[in-house]
Order: sequence, then C-alpha cells, then structure tokens
Amino acid sequence: MASKQRSRLPMKTVQAPSPIEVLSNAFWHIFRISVSFALLSVDNTILITALLLARLQSVVDRYQRPRHDLPFYPKTVLITGIALARAWAAGGHHVVGADVADLDLPVRSGGSMSRTLLVFYRVPKDHYISRILDIIHREKVDVWVPCSPKATAIEDATARQVIESRTSCKCIAFDTDLATRFLHTDSFAQFLTERDLPVLERHQVHSRDSIHKILHRSPSKSYQIQRLGSSSNDTALLLPKRTLSRTYSEVSEIQINQDYPWILQQQSRLGEFYADILVVRGHVHAIKVRLAETQKSHWGASPVDEALATAIHRLMQSFAVKGERV
Repeated sequence: MASKQRSRLPMKTVQAPSPIEVLSNAFWHIFRISVSFALLSVDNTILITALLLARLQSVVDRYQRPRHDLPFYPKTVLITGIALARAWAAGGHHVVGADVADLDLPVRSGGSMSRTLLVFYRVPKDHYISRILDIIHREKVDVWVPCSPKATAIEDATARQVIESRTSCKCIAFDTDLATRFLHTDSFAQFLTERDLPVLERHQVHSRDSIHKILHRSPSKSYQIQRLGSSSNDTALLLPKRTLSRTYSEVSEIQINQDYPWILQQQSRLGEFYADILVVRGHVHAIKVRLAETQKSHWGASPVDEALATAIHRLMQSFAVKGERV
C-alpha cells in the first residue's frame, strides 16, 4: 500500500495594508496613467515624423543615388520571388513583383506589400510561362529575374526561351540545354570534367582489389560504397576506416563481382554547400555561400569559414570562365 504524507509548512500571518499604503499605490497608478495620456500626442508626433523621414529617405535614395553614375537609364525589372526587389529599387529601377503560387488563392505574401514595388502579380503555377509573358508585355519589362522556389530550373529555362524569342526582355536564367545538363548528376559531372573543373570521384567497381587500389591512390579522401541500383543507404559503407586492418576487414565482407558491381562515391568532409552566383560575361559579380544544412545558422562567423567561402568564390570564378555559355 502506498502511504500518503502531508508536508507541514510554517504558517505566516499576513498583515492587511495600511490606508496610507493603499492611497499611495492608487496615487502612483493614477499618476502613471495621467503621464501616459499627457505624452500620447508627443509619442504620436515622434512616430509620424519618423515614418515621414523614412519615406522621404527612401524616395531620395531611389531618385538620387543612381545619378552619381551618369548617364543612367532605369529599367523595368520583373522579379518572381521578390526577395531582391529592394536592391533593384535602391538602384533606381522600376520593380514589378510576382509570386508563384500552387493554388490561385487571394492571399498575398508579406513581400508583396513592399513600397519598393510599383505593382504586384500572383502567378498560378499551372499557367507559369503564359502569365509571366503576359506581365512582361503589360508592364514593358526589360529584365526578368526568376527567383521563385516554386518554379524549377527547366521551367525557368523554357520560359526564357519563349520570352526572348517573342520580346526584347532579357532573362537572367539558364538556357534549356544547360538547365537539362545541370539537372542530372552524371551529365553535370561530365560538364565539369570536360572543362577541367574539380568534381567528386565516382567509380563503378567490380572487385575488392579495385576498391583497395582507389583507396591507396587517394589516402586523404573519404568514400561511400553502395551496391549499384540500391536506393537505400542502409547498405552503404564509409571507407576507409580508422585502421588499415579494419578497412580490409570491411571490404572482405562485400559481396562483389562482375555481375554485381558497387559504386564508390567520394564524400565531402566539410559537408555540402550552395553557392548562389550572378555571372555576367564570364565574371562572378555577386555570390552568396551557404550550408546545405539550414539548421547550422552559425556558419560563416569564423576565419576558417571565411577562408572556405573565399576558396568557393575562386572555384565559382573558374567555373564561370570555363563554363563558356553559363
């Protein structure tokens, strides 16, 4: 049986507040309320003044900043996925914003309310190309910048082909050939190899001896080996192991022959990175390096991260130069 115990706490006598304390507290609350009402007009004046100054500053930045580099000819820019709208507007250009939506619902994003936009459109996903073309005709758009995650690279490339064949608008997007090559791992790796650019090794091995030869040739590299055609990572092994004997032991258990080949894929030791780049005539004009794992938001704060980002920048510059049509 479970026993129940009651804890005994010391009892304290609570004294009622005196009339003086009650009056003092009431007076203090009344005083604070009176001061708040007295300063209400001052607060509103400061708020309105700050909003007007911010609005005036944005107008001055929009119309005066570009005039430092005369002659300046403002363009009408259409941005799908409107995160870049503020940068274009700050440069003195006329920005048209559009968001791509899976469903045609009357719901607007927060970015669509930005004062940097002259006009905003919602583009349904199932009419993507036709609606973009219609907006370009209606607003006389000079440049189209597709940034929406809702549209694929192939859709943007197809839209570019249609738009540039029917209008004078320039599109900052890949053509269909490059978009197709970049979509598949094998064709992208071939693209890099043809231009003498670095690429992760990928070998189809048919014997344990061929595995050991690759490991011995590149002792500083890390690989993942998996049966060809396997869609699960449960059978994948990381090689080499910490000791040579452990590596030989793991490889000896692999059932491999000419009829059942395996894939030996090089792994990145530092993880996967994305590099968003803007390339103009073979030169990287803007770059943003970020980790593929978004939960590591602290990346980029250390000198090591800065050095890695610099190395990625140099690699992307080589990619832009050797990529020819990129």
